[in-house]
Amino acid sequence: MNPEPSGLIFDVQRGSMQDGPGIRTTVFFKGCPLRCLWCHNPESHRAQPETGVDEKGRRVRYGEVISAGKLLKQMEEDRVFYEVSGGGVTLSGGEPFFQPEFLLALCRGLKERGICVCVETSGYVKPQILRRTLPWVDLFLFDYKETGRERFVRETGVFPEPILDNLALLDSAGKRIWLRCPIVPGYQDREEHFRRIAALSRQY
Repeated sequence: MNPEPSGLIFDVQRGSMQDGPGIRTTVFFKGCPLRCLWCHNPESHRAQPETGVDEKGRRVRYGEVISAGKLLKQMEEDRVFYEVSGGGVTLSGGEPFFQPEFLLALCRGLKERGICVCVETSGYVKPQILRRTLPWVDLFLFDYKETGRERFVRETGVFPEPILDNLALLDSAGKRIWLRCPIVPGYQDREEHFRRIAALSRQY
C-alpha cells in the first residue's frame, strides 16, 4: 500500500470570497517555478520551510508539511459553508502543480467527499500532469500573467508557450475556466494588453 502523500503549504484561508464561487477554504501551496516581478506571496517561492519577519517585526515560519488526510479533515469542517453558498475548496499557491502527487490526492479526496474543487494555476505545468487532474477539478482559475512574449519572459522568468498550450488543453477537454489576469500599475495597465486579454478570452 502506498503511503499517504504529504505536501508543503504556507497558509490556509477560511471564509474566502475571492477564489472561486461561494464561500471557500483556500489552501496555499509552497513552491513556484515562476518569479513574477510583482508577486504578492514571495514567501511561496521556495519549496521548503523558511523563517522570516512579519510586518510587526516578529519571527515567523513559512511552510508546514502536512498529510493529505489531515488537511482533508480540516477542510471538511467547513462543509456547511460550502453547501449553503455553493462554495468549496480552492488549491492555490505558489503553484499547486509544483507538488503534483499531493495535489492529486487532495483533489480526489475532496471530490470523493462531494466538495467542489478549484485549482488556481499559472498553467506552467507538464501537460501529462495536468491531464491527471482533469476528472477531479470542477473549475480552473487560470492566471495568465502577461501578453507579449518578451514581456512575459522578463516579468515571470518563463516562456508563455507551454502555458497557452495548457489553456487550449483545458478548453478542448471541456473544463470550466476562469481566466484571471493581474493588472499591476506599471506592468499590465496598457490598452494593448487589455485588447490582447479580451481576444484571448473570446478565443475560448
